[in-house]
Amino acid sequence: MIVPKRKRHRGGSAAPAEEPDVELAVRLFAERQREEEQARRAAKREAKAARAAAQQRDALVRAKDGAAEKLKAVRGSGAGGEAVAAAAADYRAALDAVLADEAGTSHPSEPDGSEPDVEAEPSTDADEPGDAGG
Repeated sequence: MIVPKRKRHRGGSAAPAEEPDVELAVRLFAERQREEEQARRAAKREAKAARAAAQQRDALVRAKDGAAEKLKAVRGSGAGGEAVAAAAADYRAALDAVLADEAGTSHPSEPDGSEPDVEAEPSTDADEPGDAGG
């Protein structure tokens, strides 16, 4: 089998090979490094915000549980109606704060007729300790 010869360019008329643009490469590398650093920092900020939100949620739940225990104690001690009403109001406020945090609203104590407050009414009565037996 006969293979044709390759065409060869004669020297002299061909353009010399271009040198790589070092400045462009350095600029692109630096830009990529900055973008990666910004992405790392953003991920760090997001993780920190998630931890802070979890801690806030835990604090709200602990406050609600503490208010529930206080309400149980006040009801069990046979204290007057004012003490029970104050403890119940504290519990409702703590529960509203937890529900607002879960719903993502920022002002849990404002009764503006929004969905979380409407949902909080039935669950507040059901979640109050000692309501069923009196």
